[in-house]
Parts: sequence; structure tokens; C-alpha cells
Amino acid sequence: MSITRQRQLDYMELEWGTYVERFNRLPKEEQNQRVKEMGFESFRDMLAHIPAWWEEGMGIILAIAEERQFERRKYDVDVFNAELMEKYSTWSDQDLFKHFEAVCLAMIDLVAGLSEEAFLNRDIESWLATDVVGHFNGHAIPV
Repeated sequence: MSITRQRQLDYMELEWGTYVERFNRLPKEEQNQRVKEMGFESFRDMLAHIPAWWEEGMGIILAIAEERQFERRKYDVDVFNAELMEKYSTWSDQDLFKHFEAVCLAMIDLVAGLSEEAFLNRDIESWLATDVVGHFNGHAIPV
């Protein structure tokens, strides 16, 4: 999959940037059904893990782009997501939504600021493809 700056920005701005609003426009029954289909108990739980994965990815992408060493972790996705849901469980909905928005904007800034060469790096391409596009496709909400 070829990852371009514009494709990443489009996903971050047009898809993720309107995600909460689009979810809230769905009828309650459909909201509940989608959350359950995605394997979560609530929209909060589902939403909580997304910016945390972006934060994880941003740190790695920057380290690769700056040719710095970083810890290569093996992720147990279910354990990582459960830790995130616990971490954000005491946050208000408003604070969680603000955090989601802030991290989304930080990811937009990161993508906008990457060099053209960074988009040719297979590790960076892989993180962006997974974190932004693939993750969205797993949680997509129609426009």
C-alpha cells in the first residue's frame, strides 16, 4: 500500500476529524450495535484506545524519521486496549473527546511535517497505514 501525505491528511481530517460527530448522529440502536460489533462495551471505551495508538505511533514514526533508537515492542492488542480503557475510565466524556481531538491534530501536524523521504520508509509507511487508514477502516462510520 502506498501511503502519501495527502491520503494520510485526508483520513485524519475528513474521517477521524469528524468521527465523534458522525457517530453521535447515528440512531442509538445503531450506535450500540456498532460498538458491540467492534468488541467494546461503550463508545467511550472504543474511542479511548484510538488516540493512545496514535501517540504510540507518533513516537515511533518520529524516532524513525530522526534516525533515533526506540524500543521495538511486541503488542498484545487486547491487553494494550484494556489498559487504555482503564486509564481513561475516570475521564469525563468532554475531556476524552478533547483529548481525541488534540491528538488527532497532533497527528495531522506530524504527517504534514514529515519529509518526502519519510513516506518512502517502509516502517513509517507501515505505522501510518495501520494507525491511520487500517484503524479507521476497522471502526468506520458512514458519512
